[in-house]
Amino acid sequence: MGLRFIIMASLIKKLYLLFKFFTLPTGSRKRQEILYLLLHESERESFMQCYRTYYKSDVPKNHSKIIDLMYDWDTLSKYPKDTLGYQFYHYHNTNSGVDLINIGVETLLGKGGSKKVDDFRGYLTVMHDLTHVVNGYPLNRTGEIMTVWFQAIQDNRRSFAWITYGSTLIWIKGFKFHPKYIYKYFTWLFESRRNAKDSQQFITVDWLSMIDKPVSEVKKLIGLNDAEKYHTGKAKMIRTINKKYTLDKVL
Repeated sequence: MGLRFIIMASLIKKLYLLFKFFTLPTGSRKRQEILYLLLHESERESFMQCYRTYYKSDVPKNHSKIIDLMYDWDTLSKYPKDTLGYQFYHYHNTNSGVDLINIGVETLLGKGGSKKVDDFRGYLTVMHDLTHVVNGYPLNRTGEIMTVWFQAIQDNRRSFAWITYGSTLIWIKGFKFHPKYIYKYFTWLFESRRNAKDSQQFITVDWLSMIDKPVSEVKKLIGLNDAEKYHTGKAKMIRTINKKYTLDKVL
């Protein structure tokens, strides 16, 4: 009885956090805090698997330096505009202006991990943002779903997958199950899944060596294909969904 109560209470808490996440404005600080709380509740096991994979890999263990560099806007803004460093800077300062790494660390620190573990949580936040940048997934509802799905496939992070499934139901509901839209949506997911499996696992990439390289070259080095179906499909969907929905709000 006690175990069942604990499991039920945990499930109710996760559902509540998921509901709160989708009622808050996209890109807001509070929304990101809810996301990190939800992930913390959901993915202890998969997080530790990522942690072990990273430390067993041959990649230099410089994740603390990567965290410091990737959110140093003054440094990144000085790179050439086609480079990964500048595009990372541009993504954050154009889309939201929200410092996601600080939100993540502030929310998760003190949750029972060592400094190494806390630093690694920050590193996974960088991986999330890099997924947005190199795939071209924007910081909106669709872009978040595609990014979370990509990470879920790459790292076998079940909580990320469940968030994607839950998001799908809420996301599609807003379009009254438009058949063309549903078809496009799942086409994008399948493409993202294939690209995630074909490319090098992001947590094992030496990102410090990639910062000054053009994004196109970075994608070749890590074996990441373009998200062609997503980028061409979302433009077509503007003409097929109800006009009261806009690209900025949904796609």
